[in-house]
Amino acid sequence: MREPIEGVADIRDGRIVTLDFEITDGDGAVLDTSNQVGPMRYLHGAGQLLPALEEAVIGLELGEQKSVEIPCKEAFGERDEARILEVPRTQLPPDATIGMMVSAHDPSGQQIPLIVVHLDDTTARLDANHPFAGKDVIFNVTVTQVENATEDEIAHGHMH
Repeated sequence: MREPIEGVADIRDGRIVTLDFEITDGDGAVLDTSNQVGPMRYLHGAGQLLPALEEAVIGLELGEQKSVEIPCKEAFGERDEARILEVPRTQLPPDATIGMMVSAHDPSGQQIPLIVVHLDDTTARLDANHPFAGKDVIFNVTVTQVENATEDEIAHGHMH
């Protein structure tokens, strides 16, 4: 069972935090939002968020909102042209289209999302950069829940 928080329910290490969020780029275009993908729920201090974002929300209390601007190198990285791969067209599904996301596995078996950026009869070009790479992003977050983590969660650095 979770202990009730004594005193202020603010964000600090050892607490499980739920954030509603909207991520926009420098031009104000919405890249991602919790309305579409669900809220972010994480164990504070366990390194599950972008460090710049985790740092920025320390001390926020339930219901508080904050806007955090994160430069691309601390957010999703610079774009790297070396991460564009060419593969035979036959490796993709016949109905593949430009802009579609496909996934491959790296040598350690991790899934890598790739975006199809070019297709012709013989080759396909895939971009392994994060879709938001090269963008400075703004996270607008609202704290919707702050809970004490259990000893077990803190020891293992993750939630169940």
